[in-house]
Amino acid sequence: MRCPRAFYIERTEPYWLDPRSVTAPTRGTALHEVMGRTLDPEVWSTEATDPVRHDLRGTLDGVPISALADAWQRDLSEIVDAKFPKDWSVKFRRVDASLENTIQLNIERELIAQQPWAADGGFDPATVLLTVWDHAVGATEGPICQPAKHMTVD
Repeated sequence: MRCPRAFYIERTEPYWLDPRSVTAPTRGTALHEVMGRTLDPEVWSTEATDPVRHDLRGTLDGVPISALADAWQRDLSEIVDAKFPKDWSVKFRRVDASLENTIQLNIERELIAQQPWAADGGFDPATVLLTVWDHAVGATEGPICQPAKHMTVD
């Protein structure tokens, strides 16, 4: 598992980046920052605005696991994962979340349920909405919300 202190410093302090080392994942990270800074902070908590709380740690079926959640509504009624796929994906957009994205959101749902602050805040893992925001580059209508189904740990 990553050191929480190093994670916090990396996410909150500016540092130099060699442009030659920038790859496709960096584009997604930058767009997550933009998303986090433009959502209403009264409604949304994001990895950009609260990186420590969004670094989730817990266990699934006795195995230690961690995940970095993109965003959730502050009332804990919805967990969102933002995807920024390549331009060609616009024509292949899905109506609902892919299996991979559904699994990711369900892992985050299970990990949030293990956080003391979520339990204190009334988090109900059985009723929370799980949503993927597909921000395909080249789309003119904006992100498409793709619902994800709840899954069991099994």
